[in-house]
Amino acid sequence: MDEGNTLSFCVTCGSRVQTSDRYCPSCGNNPRGGPRNGSYENTQDRYRRQTSKLPLVAILGFIWTALAVISGIQLFLFDFDTYYIINYSSITAQAILLVVSGACAGICATLCLTRKYYILTLVLCIIGSIVALTFIVGIVGLICAYFIYQGKYYFKEQEESS
Repeated sequence: MDEGNTLSFCVTCGSRVQTSDRYCPSCGNNPRGGPRNGSYENTQDRYRRQTSKLPLVAILGFIWTALAVISGIQLFLFDFDTYYIINYSSITAQAILLVVSGACAGICATLCLTRKYYILTLVLCIIGSIVALTFIVGIVGLICAYFIYQGKYYFKEQEESS
């Protein structure tokens, strides 16, 4: 093995590096403790970006959209017999609430993927959750709203204003 290419460890993060490397491929710092490489993110930002829950929120939002809209349409088109005619307006209202909740979730999921309009995304998620709170999906929506709140720094207008 070449003397300049033996393995050593970065003093900042402990990753294996070659002694000839000027910057650690994991953290971007000089492996011997020298000046930092400006093209790398700092370790905390990198960790936050890797642990962002926004992709999970988008997936849950699209699942929520599909289930809520399909359930709402099925409720609305359900063939009621005379026994259920008394509850028809209540069931219609539930169907409309499910479709509205699904629409809010779909828009919220799309905005999470594009990482635009943080406030609108959070508000739509909360509205969709509250509208569907009588269903289990409302609780999932509130958890998604929390994840959106945690990931607010990854939305584009947040980065531009800093």
